[in-house]
Amino acid sequence: VLLVGGAVIILGGGLLAWALSRASGAQPRTLVPVVMFNNCGNMGLPLALLAFGPAHFGAAVALFSVSNLLHFSLGARITSRMARTRDLLTSPLMIGTALGFASALTDVRPPDVVLSGLKLLGDALLPMMLFSLGVRLTALTREGLAIGLLGALARPLIGLAIALPLAWALDLEG
Repeated sequence: VLLVGGAVIILGGGLLAWALSRASGAQPRTLVPVVMFNNCGNMGLPLALLAFGPAHFGAAVALFSVSNLLHFSLGARITSRMARTRDLLTSPLMIGTALGFASALTDVRPPDVVLSGLKLLGDALLPMMLFSLGVRLTALTREGLAIGLLGALARPLIGLAIALPLAWALDLEG
């Protein structure tokens, strides 16, 4: 139920963002993904661990996986007309997510030696991701400030507008 709720928030946010982009004159390819997807990995997972503890961290990781699946399939399709479905479905992120869900459902785990190697690789790539973000931020201009502010305001407001009635409808607590 929680994963369905997460998908509804993302997809519903996209529909409302599309309407907002039409009303504001913004390009839907620019505004819609900003409102649909947030940084639920780098910031969201540590915050979820802090707020809900290790006992509920698995739910946050599952929600993150659903968000990533939608982000790197539908989101890529929204931002690029050239995105091919086959390429999207065979990307390493999609394959890794599918393997993660399969592992969680079957309790089949990779050997510890593989897991420790993957952890080392993941720990090493985190600073690289921050460097690449810094490089990307150097390309920002003042021209994009208005659309950035619109997206920054619309994301939490649209998310809450969908999440509050959805939590009541799905009888979610806590």
